[in-house]
Amino acid sequence: MRANCPKIHNHVGITMANRLTIAFFFVLFIEILSFYYVGGAIGWIESIWWVLMSGILGVTMTRRQSISMLQRLVAGVQNKEPPEQKITEGVLLLCGGICLITPGFFTDTIGLILMIPPLRRAVAPPLHKKIVNKINPLYQQPPKTEAAKPENTIEIQPQESPTFDNDGWEHPVIDD
Repeated sequence: MRANCPKIHNHVGITMANRLTIAFFFVLFIEILSFYYVGGAIGWIESIWWVLMSGILGVTMTRRQSISMLQRLVAGVQNKEPPEQKITEGVLLLCGGICLITPGFFTDTIGLILMIPPLRRAVAPPLHKKIVNKINPLYQQPPKTEAAKPENTIEIQPQESPTFDNDGWEHPVIDD
């Protein structure tokens, strides 16, 4: 009897909040491990000093490079260059600064990679392409299809607007 019943799947995909939660705990786990191993290798005081200095370095580098990036963006816009590449690099620069400010060796490594302009320029085009491919389908309009009309449909033509002479009265137009 159950052979004819449709199968119902209660499949729910991983939402963005779930992905961010998983990424947060993954990075946290890696940071704890890196503190443990680096702290054991160079000492706990030195590792804490390293993390504090990387935060200060992150703020300084982000400030300097963001001003330079903004100047290049403005110059490019004035020269009628497309700003997408520079905007993507600016977002990567901001992410690199946030990673350097965040305490930890893993995030410091990611932040330093994103702070080096040639490496940032190498990462920006594939990232930009991936973002555009994700966003583009959202803006594409579905093809317009003409709806099927029932056979007993009556189409009504709009009436012509009345004509007025200079006297302000309506005078119907009679076609013979």
